[in-house]
Amino acid sequence: MSPASDLPPEIEHITVGYQPVSTLISRLCQGTFNDLRDVINAMAEMPVAPPRNGVTSGHHHIAVNGSGDDSPANVGKKMRLMKFAQDRRAQFIKALVLTQWSRQSAEVSKVIDLKVWLDRQRSYYDEAWYWLGDMKRSLAPAKMPNPDLKTALEALSTGKSREYPDLGYIAPKPLTPQEILKALRNINVLLSLRLNLHETIPPTFKNYDIHDGRVTFKIAGEFEIDLSIADEDPKSQFFFIDFRFSFWPSSVEAPSGRIRDEIEAKVNTILQKDGLLGCYKFLHELVLTHKINTLRRQAFDMSRGKWSETLKLELLHRTLVVQYWVGRPGKKNWIELSIVSGDKKDLAGRVIANPISRIVLRGFFQGKEFKELSSNVSLHLHHLNMEHIMEQTMANQISMRLSEIRHGLLQFPLYAQGRLALQQIVAEKPDDCALKIQLTASITVTLKINPQTGRFALQPTWGIFGWVERELNAIQTIGATDAAPTLFRLRCHVTIEEFEGRAVSVGLDRWGEFRIRREDIHRVFPRGSMNFAIFQPMGWKRWVLGMTVSGRGDAWWVIELREEDGSPRRLGGSHQIPIESSTGSIINPTYDFLTRLCTRAAEFVTMFVNARELTQVGIKHTLGNRPSRFHRGGLLRRRRRTRPSLRIPFKDVVLTGRIQKPWAKSSINIACQNISYDFRSVTMSVETQLQRQIPYMGLMESGHDEDVVYNNRSGLLGISIDSRLGQPIVGILKERMYRFQRLFSFLDVLRRYNLAPEMISPGRIMFVYSEQHEYRPQQQQQQQQPRLLAELSFYSGCPLEIRFRRNNPHQRILDFLNKILNDGQGSTGLERTVLLLQITLPLMNVLDEIQEVREDAEDDLEVLVMVRGPGQYQLWYQGHHPCNVTIELRRRRREVMEWYVGLENWPSVAASFPVTLTEGWRRLLEEGSGDGWVGMRTGIVAQVNGIADVIRRINRLMMDHWSVEEAATATTTTTTMMETGGGGGGGAAPVDVITVLD
Repeated sequence: MSPASDLPPEIEHITVGYQPVSTLISRLCQGTFNDLRDVINAMAEMPVAPPRNGVTSGHHHIAVNGSGDDSPANVGKKMRLMKFAQDRRAQFIKALVLTQWSRQSAEVSKVIDLKVWLDRQRSYYDEAWYWLGDMKRSLAPAKMPNPDLKTALEALSTGKSREYPDLGYIAPKPLTPQEILKALRNINVLLSLRLNLHETIPPTFKNYDIHDGRVTFKIAGEFEIDLSIADEDPKSQFFFIDFRFSFWPSSVEAPSGRIRDEIEAKVNTILQKDGLLGCYKFLHELVLTHKINTLRRQAFDMSRGKWSETLKLELLHRTLVVQYWVGRPGKKNWIELSIVSGDKKDLAGRVIANPISRIVLRGFFQGKEFKELSSNVSLHLHHLNMEHIMEQTMANQISMRLSEIRHGLLQFPLYAQGRLALQQIVAEKPDDCALKIQLTASITVTLKINPQTGRFALQPTWGIFGWVERELNAIQTIGATDAAPTLFRLRCHVTIEEFEGRAVSVGLDRWGEFRIRREDIHRVFPRGSMNFAIFQPMGWKRWVLGMTVSGRGDAWWVIELREEDGSPRRLGGSHQIPIESSTGSIINPTYDFLTRLCTRAAEFVTMFVNARELTQVGIKHTLGNRPSRFHRGGLLRRRRRTRPSLRIPFKDVVLTGRIQKPWAKSSINIACQNISYDFRSVTMSVETQLQRQIPYMGLMESGHDEDVVYNNRSGLLGISIDSRLGQPIVGILKERMYRFQRLFSFLDVLRRYNLAPEMISPGRIMFVYSEQHEYRPQQQQQQQQPRLLAELSFYSGCPLEIRFRRNNPHQRILDFLNKILNDGQGSTGLERTVLLLQITLPLMNVLDEIQEVREDAEDDLEVLVMVRGPGQYQLWYQGHHPCNVTIELRRRRREVMEWYVGLENWPSVAASFPVTLTEGWRRLLEEGSGDGWVGMRTGIVAQVNGIADVIRRINRLMMDHWSVEEAATATTTTTTMMETGGGGGGGAAPVDVITVLD
């Protein structure tokens, strides 16, 4: 033992009543100033005597020594001022002394402490003498006198004693049973009258019973007392008859002998002085003291039983102190069963005249009072059972401590959010009190506290729990501060072990821990991670899967490996995988979950690669989680789970160019739609919302392209893109978006020209530009062909191309249309092409009609159609008088297109024509007119709807002329034959071509 431990305790240091010297000096200065001001004001109020020479001028006279003013007023002023100066001087001298003492304040303080200690020791001596004297005086009545053997021998041998002479009293006759019964009944009547009419009965004595000449007052759980009277006078006192305890364990009757005599004498004395109220108070205090002693005896028996070496008892006056959990480290724990005075006021605040004392229970845990214990523990004072009180105390104490640990665990979000269950079992028996803690989805432990020793125990028994129990039992303060973190560390350890055991079975190998550097761990994983593990899926080379356990829950990470010495050895960037259970609870690492985890990891790898690619090309983007609204081939009725996604500004991906308004809203969302079973390929989904109504986009819902999904009601546009895992799709996305931009611009063109598409896809449009194709065959019967379709293709890397079906009349100008289609910028080429399709359609129809008729004709007239351009055509009639009809499309005004039809070399060519043919051309060119056309002397100007009529009239002119020429040739041949061969006379009249045309 060290010498310092043998020293007595230090003397108490006195600090009460000390004041700073600065405060004293400041107050002294302030008081001096106030007193000086009062003296000056008082001197100003004192009367001043006039000068003795009577001079009243205002000149100042300078006094010399011995010639001052000696008037009483002046002397009084000087005396008042001198007294003030003398008093203040004395005060400042004291302040100077105190200031000098303050320089030795440490030594002065020690002297003061020593003086106080000496005075206290002197008082202890005085109190000891007084206590010894008082104890001697108090023990005098308790001293038993020596027995009087002489008087006892005389009384026992002779039956008489000279010390007690016979007074000659005559013994009364013994009472008969009837007289005794009558006397007892009379006493009963007197007692009844007195208690009901004359006596003030205390509230505690309201329950009484009158019988056998006595009244029995019953106080439940305390005692019963029998009293009677010896006089009919209502003011006479009650007398003690009998006394019994009414609680268990206790004797039925009051103990006989001296104790009973003492009780009887004391009760009779109190009845004489204080009446029934005083009697109750005395017996009530006696019963409370007896109960305390009974509980002490029971506690002592417990300390020699199963509570051995765990209880420590101490009785202080009428307070029983029971210390429990003696062997546990830390501060003491105990309960106090004490007798306290009753409340002075009731619940309404009224003062209680005669408060009643009672036994109360107080609990102290680790040196601090547990105030809720008195209301939670029922003492059952009518049936005393110290073991039951201790069990209730332990149950409350254990439940409170387990509740503190539970609240400590609730500080971790994992338990606060209900993802892990915490169930506290509160019972009357301490052995049944427990805290069930869910560590993982499949492992739950039960935490208990031994009621006798206070030691923690975890159930079921598991080898890993040993260090946890040792740490819990070594904690000096049982509570949430230290116990909850220890239990949560157990949860982290068990979670890692369970996940590792199941991960190996599905192909996740533990990554070599010897290659993990501490600085990489702190950089990759967030602060607050209490444990971690790293796994590498099969087939992954540059990525690993990490798992961390913290107070917020279990988290999984995708980690990119960095190159070191030519191979991926170092941990690079990490990205958390937001994967949760569908029920909101902690995740159970089953085979399905591990498969889903690897799928989500592959999704995040894909998202990270694409995000990095977007950063490199300078496109802004944000990462998030969004549910997919479509799958390959159609929309989803219900949204799937959220998937990692990229949000890209629409303007950074698609350049709108000449389009006035963007065709989609502000962003494009990219997400993983599907991962292959071998995690080597991924299907990406691209979603955007159309900002405006795109014409004819409803055809996209028909599902011609499984990679494109469109909902006309919501405007959702979805695209599916296949790629390899880890391969970015930014380039493919730009190409697809450019396709849609061209698609929408082309659809706008079709809408402006009232053309209805039949099928649309991101690279192809099939539209109808004529509902019916009318022509007149040789039978001159009006029939209909199927409507005319055009197919426009605009795939990336390929020029724009328009295609027609085989029998389409525009096949003759297909090459010119494709050239115009690719010469324009954006939709300009298509707009010009569509315009040409509509303008040239009547011409193309009539040209096909002429060629089909000529193919079936049996004459030798040959008609050739030559195309010089989409707006320049030549209709060449080869016969006896060849004609070259030119057809040219011209712009008359800004938006008006007209056909100009003329005859080459007209009118000079007319000299070589027959009169009928010349007259027919002149009437067409100079005087002709019809629906949508008019002759202009040198040519015909026709509108789009009139060109067909013009060409038909020209064709009839040429066909009729050819018929006349053929007839004339036949007639001439016949005449010649007749002339040479003797044929008949007169020729036929010529046919008027104009008449035929008309």
